[in-house]
Amino acid sequence: MAESDYRPKPDDVAAVLASRTFTKGTVVGSDNNLAGTFNENTRPTAAQVEPLISQAMTEVAPGVVDNSSTTKATYGLAKTAVARRAAMLVMVSFFEEDLEDASSSWDELEKLYKDALNQLDSIQPDSNSTAKGFYSLPLLSSAQVAQREYENGTL
Repeated sequence: MAESDYRPKPDDVAAVLASRTFTKGTVVGSDNNLAGTFNENTRPTAAQVEPLISQAMTEVAPGVVDNSSTTKATYGLAKTAVARRAAMLVMVSFFEEDLEDASSSWDELEKLYKDALNQLDSIQPDSNSTAKGFYSLPLLSSAQVAQREYENGTL
């Protein structure tokens, strides 16, 4: 199987982030304005989500062992991890102002992403590699960076 076997589609990302599939030109906050998918009439569009999926693939793909003992379940879990990471990138790219809100779904989304990575790591066949596990850089909004700088006394 190839990376394309676990690359999510914009619809997979929208399934994780359904509350962010607003139809352009409508009032934000009404369920009637949610498309449930990303398309040319939503913010972001499906075309805008595609490069974010590519970025998420770049982070997850190195940790996916691809050999004869890799199962479809492994690829399914990899797809889930990529979709969740892409959803995080959508949040940072298009809804940064909402990340400043304490009730943001960011923390839950990050937990779900890390859970998928941990599960994927635990079911991977032995790759005979000395490096094991998934590693990714934290994504922070400008408000989160400022808060950390304030707490560390560097602001």
